[in-house]
Amino acid sequence: MDDIKVSLLVANEISFNNEIKRHSINDVLNLVEVPYIPCAVKTHVLVKILFPKRDFQEEGYMDIVAPDGLMELNTPIMKIMNFRPHPANPGMDASLQINFAVVEEGTYKYRFYVRHQLVAEYPLQVLLKK
Repeated sequence: MDDIKVSLLVANEISFNNEIKRHSINDVLNLVEVPYIPCAVKTHVLVKILFPKRDFQEEGYMDIVAPDGLMELNTPIMKIMNFRPHPANPGMDASLQINFAVVEEGTYKYRFYVRHQLVAEYPLQVLLKK
């Protein structure tokens, strides 16, 4: 999937200002401590996508894989298309709230797919609070 570029950023909170068409990010996460296991973790994800051309249209989705390799979450399909006016680089930004089950300590991988091909990954370490 060489024709698009995708970046993921996981944070405690991401908001979108509809008037100015911009996202704001609060507390980028690399590590989360949980009080007990199993439990649920709430995160927000910023997905930034750059396209090779303005009329690019596809579908994508995200999943989260637990340290044991089992999938913990699969998001619904989302439409991917250019939302940026000329002369900005064609692409889109989207934010998602993602809640998932923590079943063990370790690295949970947020993975984004286009055409069922992995195009971006973000690791989030989850530890039991001591």
